[in-house]
Amino acid sequence: MNHPPKGIEIDIDNEKEFDWLNVDDEEIIVNYAIRPNKTQIKKEIAEIFEFAQQLTHLSTHQLAQLSLPEYLIAAIMLAGKLPPTAARKRQLKYITAELRQLNLADIQTHYAQLKQQTADQIRIQHQAEKWRDYLINNGNAESLTELFNEYPEADRQKLRQLQRQAKKEKLAAQSPKSARLLYQALKQLIESSSTINAETDSDLTDIENN
Repeated sequence: MNHPPKGIEIDIDNEKEFDWLNVDDEEIIVNYAIRPNKTQIKKEIAEIFEFAQQLTHLSTHQLAQLSLPEYLIAAIMLAGKLPPTAARKRQLKYITAELRQLNLADIQTHYAQLKQQTADQIRIQHQAEKWRDYLINNGNAESLTELFNEYPEADRQKLRQLQRQAKKEKLAAQSPKSARLLYQALKQLIESSSTINAETDSDLTDIENN
């Protein structure tokens, strides 16, 4: 397990405006060959601090995808569990200090990609829910025709059977087992279609660039 570096501090003209970065008895040291723009540095630190707060909303699995050191993942997970008190702020300051020592551009790029993937998954889930409700509430051939026109690669027999069973369960006030299966089938269908479209768009871009 990696451990954070020791003996780091900020020393900018001996001013105290950066004292908030101190973590207990550990200080962050940054040596500058020329006089820095302190206002710009404070702005950058504030932006990293805000990014650190965003990271606390991620799961351990998601943080691991950002290629962060283990000790920093643990620190972020701890911050996420702390209430909005001084202890949480100190933890976030420590995380901010550690992030400044890493290749932050790469981390932020991976984070943006991760957020996009999450947004895509939420969009797919909402689409699957809407189609499921539409198929069950209408329960007719026309609704299936609309689905098949939108997704011609769909397993028509399977979806038709799940639609019929889900509608029967709803009318009989039974457990919505078939409705859950219908949702999963629709979600897989939409995911598959999204992947195909993304690959097609990528191929078209490659062709245009050549």
